Order: sequence, then structure tokens, then C-alpha cells
Amino acid sequence: MKTDTRESYKERILRVLVHIQGHLDGALALEELAAVACFSPYHFGSPPKKLLT
Repeated sequence: MKTDTRESYKERILRVLVHIQGHLDGALALEELAAVACFSPYHFGSPPKKLLT
């Protein structure tokens, strides 16, 4: 995975984590979190394995 791509994914996931922290008192839908990360729900639900290693 390219360094720029990896950094972009990290930034997107960080935005999701910040969003979750700010909305702990309510339900969080996959579609909502995917939108925060600018991913489709499918791609948000299955991040690339290279990002997780």
C-alpha cells in the first residue's frame, strides 16, 4: 500500500473515532460511520488487511 493511501486511511479512521467519542450517548449506524470516513458501508466494514498489519 502506498504511503499516501495509508495516511489517508489513518486520517479517515481517526475522524470516525473522534465522531464516535462525540456520540457515545446514541446509536451509531454503519452507514453514518462510513460517511464520516468517506467510505462506502461495504468498504468501511472490510478495511484492507494491509492497513491492519
